[in-house]
Amino acid sequence: QSARKGSAALEVSLDENGRIRVGSTTGGASPRDVAPDYSTRVWRSVLPAAAIPRLAEDCASAYLKVKTTTRNRGIEYETNATYWIGASRAPRTALEAVALDIFRHHSRGVRFDASSSGAEWWTQVVDEELDIPFHWDRDYELQKEEGVCLHPHVASVTYLTGLGGAPTLVLPVASPV
Repeated sequence: QSARKGSAALEVSLDENGRIRVGSTTGGASPRDVAPDYSTRVWRSVLPAAAIPRLAEDCASAYLKVKTTTRNRGIEYETNATYWIGASRAPRTALEAVALDIFRHHSRGVRFDASSSGAEWWTQVVDEELDIPFHWDRDYELQKEEGVCLHPHVASVTYLTGLGGAPTLVLPVASPV
């Protein structure tokens, strides 16, 4: 995200699965750099039960639908407000603390630039009777601007309640876009 906001042009190299290529396949790269762990993993009950009410309140406060326009082409679209916590910043909210904990867990032992790394996060607050439609998480602005469908390297879905809605589905395929 920082690279896109901080420069006029973004150049990336994608691997065969449509992810940004990580590391180098030549000259001294560690195996972790060449082959990140993209396996699907599930953890249950990792947040203390006492923290759930505060996190749910924070989710409701952070949940916003926004209309926005892409930077270069001026294409309008509606999305959820997203937030960014840098790897070297101190969290200001319980949600930022959770996002940083998840980032630190998955980046443990991995070399990264702390000045341009961190966690993007957002919330979904949905009534029991409503659903979130089937979708692939991706960089919507990059898709609209450049026609590139870029998915997160690491994604976390955290359910705070057991109410309603379909489960998250993880598929071993790239999105069709």
